[in-house]
Amino acid sequence: MAGHSIYIDCAENMAELMATYPSELTDGVDLHMGDPSPEEISEIMSGYTGVLNGHTVMPKPLLEAHVEILRSVVFLGTGVANYVDPAAGEALGIKVRHIARYGDRSIAEHAFSLLMAAARGLGQMDREIRSGTWQAFEGIELAGKTLGVVGAGAVGSELIRIANAFGMSCLAWNRSGVDPSLPCRETSLGDLFQEADAVSLHVAYADETHEMIDAPLLNAMKPGAILVNTARGEVVDEAALISALTDGPLRHAALDVFTEEPLSNASPLARLENVTLSAHAAWKTPDAADRLMRLGLEILQSDIATAANQ
Repeated sequence: MAGHSIYIDCAENMAELMATYPSELTDGVDLHMGDPSPEEISEIMSGYTGVLNGHTVMPKPLLEAHVEILRSVVFLGTGVANYVDPAAGEALGIKVRHIARYGDRSIAEHAFSLLMAAARGLGQMDREIRSGTWQAFEGIELAGKTLGVVGAGAVGSELIRIANAFGMSCLAWNRSGVDPSLPCRETSLGDLFQEADAVSLHVAYADETHEMIDAPLLNAMKPGAILVNTARGEVVDEAALISALTDGPLRHAALDVFTEEPLSNASPLARLENVTLSAHAAWKTPDAADRLMRLGLEILQSDIATAANQ
């Protein structure tokens, strides 16, 4: 151990990125390359005041075992509760941080890319050409169509701007209201699903959003409608989605997130032709990674400085 903090599951690309940063961001941060096993984590963390965590589960007993020294855990992403319990950390005097806003544009662009792929059947045509079948699909022109955006926070707002620039009309629903400056019309969730030609999901996962996109909403959609999900798999009732894809009204679903990840080959979603899949990759661009890493290091260094002065 040489530093005050440890990046417990550093990937090669993140190490390369950190090597380009000024020393004030990276000084005192040691790297553990690759994913530690559950048995290794405690020893790797031993003696460190701060931890950078990319995707490693840190249960409460692990935090308790290091409570005397550990003061900050910075999760490199938004879904921290799936990996580290913030309430447990707070009770132990350990700050559990997450990073917001780093991937807004990247995720919005990915969502719109999925929408375009779904509208033109690009995934299925690609598969068929590679298997020796030449068939030109009839697609949908998006200009003039209506996009419903569920969750008009940072990512949803970016998507609304992109879709508007592309010539689409936008409807938006947001639990805390919609920014009136956005080029969209605020509406109820039910009306949004009934009126939109395509719907894109951008709500955070919580108890109140668990399977909020249910059978009544999906079945209320227009025949031939498209659903895009780059939020969380659990916000959609998966059985209802599969039914809407096989028996109508959905023309297509374009999905970046799933209730279980990685998605099993045995999942009906992996076998349906009218589904386009990506591997929870909406955030994954060099631009977003740079913002994520810089923000994470800034928060970590601030926490360490605060702890040193206490």
